[in-house]
Amino acid sequence: LNTSLEKAIDWDLIPKNPLRKVDLPTGRKRKYTVWKREEIHRFLQFAKDEDQHYFALFFVCVYTGIRRGEVLGLKWEDINLKDGTLHVQRNQTYLKGTYSYGSLKTESSNRIIKLDDETLHILMQNKKRQNELKLLYGPQYSAENLIFSRKNGQPINPATLAKIFNRIIKKSGVPKLRFHDLRHTHATLLLEAGVSLKEVQERLGHSSIKMTGDIYAHVTNEMKNNASKKFSEYMQENS
Repeated sequence: LNTSLEKAIDWDLIPKNPLRKVDLPTGRKRKYTVWKREEIHRFLQFAKDEDQHYFALFFVCVYTGIRRGEVLGLKWEDINLKDGTLHVQRNQTYLKGTYSYGSLKTESSNRIIKLDDETLHILMQNKKRQNELKLLYGPQYSAENLIFSRKNGQPINPATLAKIFNRIIKKSGVPKLRFHDLRHTHATLLLEAGVSLKEVQERLGHSSIKMTGDIYAHVTNEMKNNASKKFSEYMQENS
């Protein structure tokens, strides 16, 4: 906005820039809550016992880091079984009882995510259950072709998803966190596993690597320490 107003002065559209004396607020770094690996396994096990369908949804979120609106907007045509990939290309929104599907948060959010064999297997099991429900509901089953839906194929209400998510957290006894923190958990574990910051940025669909680095600075600092230690150990080998 400041740049635009400065250009307006150059074009003699305004006499002065009212933003020149405005102090920019100091950025606040949010502390994210994430689960450890054993907590993820515990949560997913309880989710599996509770509801196979929602277990598949939670599993995909944990293993891909996609956003809530993105996972609820997934359709079966987004899966490429041959390449083992998932194309994230739409976002589901819910407002006053109406579901709609629109563009993603940013251009970089439109991305293709490589899936591991276990995630693909769980998705195919979910597809099998849906096919059985299609036979049960017949013409009453929704034609939206959503990967994750209610039993009749209709979209999942975000409030219902949050309710089930919190219920399983309580039952499993893992630390309470927001649904969006599954995304942070995925990214944190990727970095701890040695995946590069650039790869994490692309997988999450961040618009810049700086954004990824700022959010996960605490993890990248640990990575730097590990890199220094590994280099030192390598230099001392056979010396």
